[in-house]
Amino acid sequence: MSQLTTRIRLYGTDCDQFKLVQEAIKQTQTNLHVFAGIYIDGNETTYTRQRDQAFAVLDEYGVDNVLGLTVGNEYLLQAFTADPATLPTAQTYLISKITEVRTMLAAKNYAKTIPVGSADAGSQITAAYAAAADYVMANSHPFFSGVTAAGAAAWTAQYLIDQEPHFATDAGKPLYSAEIGWPTDAMAGGSLTLNGSAASIPNAQDLLDTFVCAANTNITAGGAYNHGYFWFELFDQAWKTQYGGAEPYWGLFDKDRNLKSLTIPSCLADAEAPVGSMGNNDGGGSTSNGGSGTSSGSSSNPSGTTRNNGATASFASSPVVMLSALTTLLAFMGGATLL
Repeated sequence: MSQLTTRIRLYGTDCDQFKLVQEAIKQTQTNLHVFAGIYIDGNETTYTRQRDQAFAVLDEYGVDNVLGLTVGNEYLLQAFTADPATLPTAQTYLISKITEVRTMLAAKNYAKTIPVGSADAGSQITAAYAAAADYVMANSHPFFSGVTAAGAAAWTAQYLIDQEPHFATDAGKPLYSAEIGWPTDAMAGGSLTLNGSAASIPNAQDLLDTFVCAANTNITAGGAYNHGYFWFELFDQAWKTQYGGAEPYWGLFDKDRNLKSLTIPSCLADAEAPVGSMGNNDGGGSTSNGGSGTSSGSSSNPSGTTRNNGATASFASSPVVMLSALTTLLAFMGGATLL
């Protein structure tokens, strides 16, 4: 993974995924920075467990390579899918947890500011949500929009500007495409095509070729299309056969960790600077003081599907090629390489 990116994203802390990632980075001395995740599902026990695990890891390993704490992943999408009428209450709950984590970080007085953000389907981003978060991660899957692979890169760039994710940039907050990718296959009997979107290796290659280098250039140059992104995903996920269709086949690598017949773009984006030895954090410095707000809700249709339950280790990252994967962490222990 460190040969492809200097940034990864985690969706939660269960199964010790945050701790194992930090330990693997410490042992291998790879230049990887982490957006840690605190998964929430509306159950206070789930939130408290994940929150406390995240802070325990920050206490043990320090914050030098931590880029942010992402509270919630597709929580609002799940609420909307279950019952649209519950969305305002769900947003109020999510904002309260973002605010609580920020307050707890301030009390810790870690060595640097750790932004507190959130991730959800692009259609669920609202002005109140954006005001509460220090950064916003919005899913922007062209495959689920039904566009062809040839038009997927342009659709993604425009979606972040024209649709609900624009609330983040309107509020002056960093905006990331939380998941951008293309499936390479589908299960036997499953659909290979969703409207104009066809799951195939050539189409995944088209999106890699037309999106990655252009996005990296825009990130470096700034401007209206200056949005970070997280490529979805690193490995195929056999456990997602329960969802059918193309769900198990979004990886750049297959389930056995073999690179598919894909060419990884060679264009580069700015890398995160290496950090010193990881260890206990002695404090000093300050934490972020972003705003918070109350819910106004949203009745827009969800973009993307719910995949991550926080119980499986998940990864995402940003350029060089930004990747995400739902996978166990065993492959990272002992310095296993990916290419």
